[in-house]
Amino acid sequence: MDEYSSRKDSQLPTHMEVTAERSKESRTVTYVIGKDELDSDIAVVKHARYFYQIFKGLIVDLIFSFHERQESRAVFHERTPKEAFKLIAAELNFMYEAFVTKAAVVHTKPAYILRVVSFSEIVVALVFFYRLEKESLHSFDVRIAYTLLFDAISLDSIAIIMLTFSDWTIASLNKFWQNSRLAKTIFGKYLDFKRSWWWPTAKTRNEGGHIPKTKATKCLEWIRRILFRRSYESVSTFNLIHYSLKEKRKMSSIWYATLLISKSLLADDPETARKIGAARGDWVLEGNDWDSKVITKLLSYVVDVEYDKSILLWHIATELCFNDDKSKAEGEAWPEVSDETKKSKEHGKTISEYMLYLLVMQPSMMSSITGIGQIRFRDTCAEAKKFFSRRDLGSGQVKEACEKLLEVNTDVEPVAVKGDRSKSVLFDACILAKELRKLKDKK
Repeated sequence: MDEYSSRKDSQLPTHMEVTAERSKESRTVTYVIGKDELDSDIAVVKHARYFYQIFKGLIVDLIFSFHERQESRAVFHERTPKEAFKLIAAELNFMYEAFVTKAAVVHTKPAYILRVVSFSEIVVALVFFYRLEKESLHSFDVRIAYTLLFDAISLDSIAIIMLTFSDWTIASLNKFWQNSRLAKTIFGKYLDFKRSWWWPTAKTRNEGGHIPKTKATKCLEWIRRILFRRSYESVSTFNLIHYSLKEKRKMSSIWYATLLISKSLLADDPETARKIGAARGDWVLEGNDWDSKVITKLLSYVVDVEYDKSILLWHIATELCFNDDKSKAEGEAWPEVSDETKKSKEHGKTISEYMLYLLVMQPSMMSSITGIGQIRFRDTCAEAKKFFSRRDLGSGQVKEACEKLLEVNTDVEPVAVKGDRSKSVLFDACILAKELRKLKDKK
C-alpha cells in the first residue's frame, strides 16, 4: 500500500490487480506422495521434514492456513496406518530435536563451518604438541595432554558422524544425492539401524514384530539406544499405586500409536475439529455395542467429572484392572491371552501413567486444572498410603495392594461416607474398576 500511494503521489501510471485467494472449500492438493514411496526410509524422513515445517507452529500457538490443513489431511488419508505411523514418528523426532536439542542451530552453514574449524584446530594442536620438544615436561603431564587431545578428537569425530547421518542432513539432500545409488545404500542402512528393533516392517523380524534376541543384536541395540535412539521410543510415567507404596518409577518405553483416521475423516471443518479435540474418550465408549446402561454408567466417569478427576479415576482403575488376573465368579486364573491383548493392556497402562505424569510432574502443561488437580492428587495419595499402611503393604506388593482395594465394599458411594472434606478419588476409582471388570466377566 505504501508503494501504491507513492506511485500515485508521483503521478506515475499505476494499475492494481487483485488475485483472488483459493476458497476454503477448495480441495486442490499440491503436495503428493507416491503410492509406494514411503517404503523408503529416506523418503519418510524427507516428507516428515516437510510436515514438521508446517506443524511446528502449532506448538507455539501459531496457526496454519486452511490449504495446509487440507493438504496434510488429504495426504494422510491416502496412507495405511503403518505408513502414517512411520511418517508421524519421524515428524515427532524433528520436533523433539528442534525444541529440546540444538539441532535447529547445529544444522546451519555457520555451524558447519565452526564445526570444521574446531576439529581442525584440535588436530593442529595435536600435531604441534607431538613435534614439541618435551624433555623438560613431566611424563605424566604429557600423557594427560595426549589423553585430552585424543578425547577431544574422538568426541568431535562422533559429533561429525552424527551430524552427517542425522535426519536433518538426510532430509536436506539434493536430487543428485537422493538419486545416487551409493547415497541411498549408505543412508538407507543407517536409517534401518537407527530404527527400533521392534519396527514391524523388517524382513528379519518374527510375527510379533521383534527381532529374535541374540548377543549380536543385543549389543547393536545397546549401541543404537545410546547414540541413535529416537524421541518417540520412551515416555515419562508416574504411577499412583507405586508412589503410595514408596516404589520408585523409572522411564518406560512406549511402542504405541493411535491413528484416529475415522475422526479425521469427520473433521471436515474447524468446528467439527474442535469438537473432536475436546472429546475425552466418550466417543470410544459410545462407539461400542455394549449395553446402553453400562455405557451411561461409564460415561459418567468421563463427561460428568472434571478433567483432572477423570485422569485420576481412569489411571487408578486401569492399574487395578491391569493387576486383576482372576475371575470374580469362579476365583480361577484367567485363560491365556494373546500377545496382542497383552500389548494392548501394557500400552493402555503406559498411556494412563503418562497422563498422570503430565498432571503431577508437568502441571504447567495443564494450567487450567493445576490447582485442584494437585489437591485431588495429594488427597488421593494420602488416603492410599493410609489404606496400605494399615495392611502392612510396602514396595513390590502392587498386585496385593490392588487386590485389597478391589475387596473393599463400595456399595455406598465414598462421598456419602466421608462427605466432601477430602478430594480423594481412590474408592471412586475402585467402583469404576469393578464396572470395567463386569464387562470382562460378560466376555
